[in-house]
Amino acid sequence: MEKVTIGGNTYVIHTLKPRVALRLDKTIMELVMSAVGGLGGNAGDWGKLDAGVLFDGISRALRSLTPDQFIALLTELFSCVQVARPGRAPEQIDEATFDSALEGVPLVDLYRLAFEVMKRNHFSPFALAEQLGIGNLTSAIRTSAAAAMHHNGSENDSAISESSRSR
Repeated sequence: MEKVTIGGNTYVIHTLKPRVALRLDKTIMELVMSAVGGLGGNAGDWGKLDAGVLFDGISRALRSLTPDQFIALLTELFSCVQVARPGRAPEQIDEATFDSALEGVPLVDLYRLAFEVMKRNHFSPFALAEQLGIGNLTSAIRTSAAAAMHHNGSENDSAISESSRSR
């Protein structure tokens, strides 16, 4: 059991049951391999990986899941999590409580929680990244995401400034 705080909420992450972990790990590995497969020669050099290329690979992988499959994946992944939100009693996340337990939590926090559950349950992509010399997979993804957000933010700021000037 490990505690992690994301966005002001504390989550207690337990170990997934072995069959659940194996099934989820297989699905996550399929998604990761699909995403990495689209990176071409850049897959081993995370420092030089273009954030747009990474996001394109992730997007391609996620399109292989229907929305219902994606929600089912996250529901099962979060089945080992309890959330302690300020002013509320701790709540186990499961099929019945998923919406109420996570209501109002920003989506980005849910994705961070998913990574924390996978990391703390030793999912294969994290071990594989270390074996391939990629190092900290979470750090590589965060670095690429931050670069993309900064790049997109700069473009949006320019567009907003351009729009303001034209009025």
